[in-house]
Amino acid sequence: MMAASRGSTYSNETKRKIVRYVYSYPGRKGGDIAAALGLDKARVNSFLYGEGVKVFGLINHGWRHYPACLK
Repeated sequence: MMAASRGSTYSNETKRKIVRYVYSYPGRKGGDIAAALGLDKARVNSFLYGEGVKVFGLINHGWRHYPACLK
């Protein structure tokens, strides 16, 4: 089995943790979210700007992330 690459997607549980964090602490930058959850900043940002927007409906404004209901 191949090792997970740096750009690979997170597990569904980790995705939910990221989304819950954005809902609990709206307006945080990806690096802040990654540090708080002990995750890789590049992978968190990749998730936030990709699946976070397309699948979970998150909004980013000025590199800060918000749930759709707050923006």
